[in-house]
Amino acid sequence: MLWSDCKEIARYLLKEHPDADKLAISHDDLKAMIFEIPEFDKNQETPKKLENHLNSILWTWMRLGSDEF
Repeated sequence: MLWSDCKEIARYLLKEHPDADKLAISHDDLKAMIFEIPEFDKNQETPKKLENHLNSILWTWMRLGSDEF
């Protein structure tokens, strides 16, 4: 799994952290949660605009969570 796999990362986060307060989570905490994903390639190069990837992942996670209701 790569940084660009927003939807797959978001699905994992939704499954593993269903009650997380997505509006209060910091980028550092989100990055740590992503690094916990077994399939995530921790050896890949960190993107230059990591903040953009984290925001995309977070918004996808929020959208997927709201789709379940």
